[in-house]
Amino acid sequence: MARMTLDDIFPAFGLEISGGPLRLRGLRTEDIPAVTELAVRGIHGPGFLPFLYPWSEAAPDELPINAARFYWDSFASFTPQRWHLNLVARWEDQVVGVQDVFARTDFRKWLIHLSAGSLKEGSV
Repeated sequence: MARMTLDDIFPAFGLEISGGPLRLRGLRTEDIPAVTELAVRGIHGPGFLPFLYPWSEAAPDELPINAARFYWDSFASFTPQRWHLNLVARWEDQVVGVQDVFARTDFRKWLIHLSAGSLKEGSV
């Protein structure tokens, strides 16, 4: 019998979307340092907040652990009724950010949200 992989256990890890030099792949724990480093360096100009929640304004020493907790929570709480899919974005194999999509069902209502995540300005 073949050994089970993480992609077998959590199929979102194996998801990959590509077009030209842009590739999106299911974010894994080993991607967290690279995407967090982008966020610590800054992903938007001062006074401009492109996110619903001001997570990018956390202190540089708090942002890495906050990001890791957020991504681990997204993995742990992923169900058919409530999911948050984070995709690491690479441009010509260089990590440039994260694209995320989330949805949840609440009785007969659907909420689906597409967010620009944290693509580094000017990197694409």
